[in-house]
Amino acid sequence: MMRYLYLFVLILIFFSCDGNQRDVKEPNPKYSVIDVGSSVGKGRVVKLSEVASDIKYIPLETENNSLVGSYPLAFYENDRIYIRFSKIIKVFDKSGKFLFAFDRHGGGPEEYPASSLVEIEHGSGNFRVEYQNGSNTIVKTYSREGEFIKDYTFPGITRISKTIKINPNLFMSQFSHIDNEEQEYIGFMYDSLCNIEAYIPTPVVLKNYKTDGDQTIKIGNRRIYMSGITIHSYLHSFKNTPRIYTFLADTIYTYNRDSGFVPVYALDYGKYMNEKVSLLDVGPITGKFINISPWLYIETENFLLLNFILREFAHEPFVGKTIQNVGKMRERRDSYGLYNKISGEFTLLNHPIKGIPGFKDDILKGPPFIPQYMSEDNYAVNLFHPDELIDYVAKNHVSPELSKIASTLKESDNPVVVLVKLK
Repeated sequence: MMRYLYLFVLILIFFSCDGNQRDVKEPNPKYSVIDVGSSVGKGRVVKLSEVASDIKYIPLETENNSLVGSYPLAFYENDRIYIRFSKIIKVFDKSGKFLFAFDRHGGGPEEYPASSLVEIEHGSGNFRVEYQNGSNTIVKTYSREGEFIKDYTFPGITRISKTIKINPNLFMSQFSHIDNEEQEYIGFMYDSLCNIEAYIPTPVVLKNYKTDGDQTIKIGNRRIYMSGITIHSYLHSFKNTPRIYTFLADTIYTYNRDSGFVPVYALDYGKYMNEKVSLLDVGPITGKFINISPWLYIETENFLLLNFILREFAHEPFVGKTIQNVGKMRERRDSYGLYNKISGEFTLLNHPIKGIPGFKDDILKGPPFIPQYMSEDNYAVNLFHPDELIDYVAKNHVSPELSKIASTLKESDNPVVVLVKLK
């Protein structure tokens, strides 16, 4: 407890209580301050060539056994393309040739129930499957060819939602909040023999305020008035290094066993912070309140790409799918934000085409691009459905290479995967 109390005091020093503004020009070796507030209400169209060195459009082979279902998500690891939909993963090589389908549903010792979470392991492209068995979590591992390797059992651990590999012998998994008398945890670290190395506490949150019977918490400089709402934390990674934050926070942390939580990025919302916010009055498109989205975290050696829910401060509201480019069309009041880690500049990405967010493809002149996924070797991945690409090419001046690809497509074909090599 003394260690966490000491860490809490340090963070209070980092985020002084004398106002909402931080001096974003003053360098701090402990963390980088991202000046989000100054960009609200404005932005610019960012060209893909500013952050990427190459882009490839890869039509996926379309045969009866390779067909991809509704709401697909694209992944890329170890020279293979993975398309996940409805708990099934179709695997293609880097040229788009279909290899096999990974689907081991069943009741056998090397199989898993339909409710399982299936993940692609960063770097190796192996498969990890996690599911609940009573009060225990079972993790089954498979090779990149889909062959069973081994399984783990974690007693008393419930609802694992994400796992990252720290090194070949150390993993970190996120689970639902677990409380005991002294500490609330968001996850745990364990080795390849299933030995739990450490439990990860929730990033420092000051609680125990009471306002008209509702709980109030404080995260960084921000007070949030709550009523029966759980504040979840989210786990991402950069080169196998953890990145952890709550979606209401103004701080992104890393974590290790020796130092605990260490601030990496501070999000300076400036006058848009609105310290005293009631979550009962906030929705995805309404409310004078800004926060970071939990669903997108893309980081390279040079750049950090995030998504911000701007609500009533959005200067380019539009109708579109989710930030993962799936689902039905709906009103959106969010914006992608790009932080240049070298220059310290932060930019909100304006739409290259009205109502279509993303980077402007000035390399092959294709549709605006935003990643669904980031591979361990710096490939950003997304996909376009054939009808979308055919329609775009018909209405816009594109490169001969992209025009040739579109001419070979039928609307009934599998999606076209886009690989972008980020700088």
